Amino acid sequence: MESRGLLRRLVPVVLCVTAAVCDGSLAPSVEAQPGKTAIVRGTERIGWDQQTGSASEPAALHYVAYVDGVKRELTDVRCADAAGPSGYACDAPLPQLTPGTHVLELATLRLGRRRMAESARSAPLHVTLVSSTGAASSNAQAPVPSRSDTPSDVEPAEPREADASTEANVAITLPDGTRLVAETVVTNLDRPTAIAVGSDGRLFVGERSGRVLAFDDGRPLNATVLEDVAATGDAGLLGIALHPDFAQNRFVYVVHTTESAGRTLGYRLSRFREVNGVLGERAILLDEVPAAPAGANAVMRFGPDRKLYVAFGRAGLERTSSPAAYSGSLLRLNDEGTTPDDNPQPSPVYSFGHDTPHGFDWNPTTHDLWEVERVDAGRDELNRIEPGGNYGDEGPAPSGVEGPAPSRRRWGRAGAMAPVVAWPAALGSSGAAIYDGTRIASLHGDLLIAGLESQDLMRVQFDRRDPTRVASTERLLQGRFGRIANVEVGPEEAIYFLTGNRGHEVAAIDDDRLVRLLPEGAATTQPEP
Repeated sequence: MESRGLLRRLVPVVLCVTAAVCDGSLAPSVEAQPGKTAIVRGTERIGWDQQTGSASEPAALHYVAYVDGVKRELTDVRCADAAGPSGYACDAPLPQLTPGTHVLELATLRLGRRRMAESARSAPLHVTLVSSTGAASSNAQAPVPSRSDTPSDVEPAEPREADASTEANVAITLPDGTRLVAETVVTNLDRPTAIAVGSDGRLFVGERSGRVLAFDDGRPLNATVLEDVAATGDAGLLGIALHPDFAQNRFVYVVHTTESAGRTLGYRLSRFREVNGVLGERAILLDEVPAAPAGANAVMRFGPDRKLYVAFGRAGLERTSSPAAYSGSLLRLNDEGTTPDDNPQPSPVYSFGHDTPHGFDWNPTTHDLWEVERVDAGRDELNRIEPGGNYGDEGPAPSGVEGPAPSRRRWGRAGAMAPVVAWPAALGSSGAAIYDGTRIASLHGDLLIAGLESQDLMRVQFDRRDPTRVASTERLLQGRFGRIANVEVGPEEAIYFLTGNRGHEVAAIDDDRLVRLLPEGAATTQPEP
């Protein structure tokens, strides 16, 4: 009976988050209504209107907060001496939170004759903690200091939307006569490595140091710093992917290197939930996959089967051909990190024996999976991936479309898969995507390979009569943007690429950049020099 009376009288009705310590009137400066999400840093106070029968009752109550369903008692609760229109205004420090998004609910407790009676919980309040001490922290105001062993010649400025001071639009004519516009979207990036484009047009750019930047139509949103990233040598933040249902669940996947307590380098795959450009609610899906500082790389994307594919570079100087090793393998996972039942073997490994994978994508017509990787120091190759395939035996290599390519690998050994193309000259492959749109009709179905050493986007055209073979390759940018760090196709069928010039002779004052390729007429162009 006493419990029922308590529920009638004690109903928290409004939840809000104050910017710091509430002033004497307890009026909040930042409100978050139930169903909306508030960005907090952990130092705020949470406020509510307490409905009671008398002025002395608020002080006699105990107050608790449910954090993701776990009860915690609130301390340092303060309530106003006089009631307002909705009750007595009360507030307390936010309970301790981990970085990420949480659901908070309030309730009141009152000691009865035999037990503590608890009120009904309030409407839920969603908050996202961005803390400088957590795994994910907000850092939208200042660039992240470089943690690489490779020096930069130019100190990074804050990333910004391209403006009139930037040569924003450049006309590009492809060898087949197709005319495109290269439109600079963002400048002043610091060694960008990864890009993902959402169906809503939101852009995510990962920098090697561990910063993930979010942009809306080129305008910077918030930034997240992953503070467990080990960025030494080629290691660092390496890949970003968005869930196929990103518009609904806001899941962002990030793969990077981290250092264990024993200073051993390994790959870590995490899933985050994005809110207003900030990543939170981390779930680690894979961890401590062995990595090597020299040649470290990992790439990932969701396949047409809605499975998450992740490729890791080899763990040491020599590649391994073990189907049990995650390093040097392409993995196929469910979106929560478990192994699909229809994998070629009862493990995540989909293919193995790889050197340093730098990109892969599916042909939209044949659904063949194509993978690009660096082999040794001066050669790149293109593989057509088959489930359970071994790509790591040693011996002589076949000839590619650009001529013979000497190698230590022996693809003729039983069970080994031969590359379709082995380029003798180093492309310095750094990303790959197949253009599956029709907006640039002449590129439909072609594979685009980003090149650091080649300073270009290479176009790979497949044989129309036998799409398992390569008919030709050609270079699209002719070095006009310097080193190309990655490439991706957006949902609006534009081509996005990142430059990787910082610290090299080709660097411009506002490098590095995010550039978008569009058909001629889609943007205001400048005359081609």
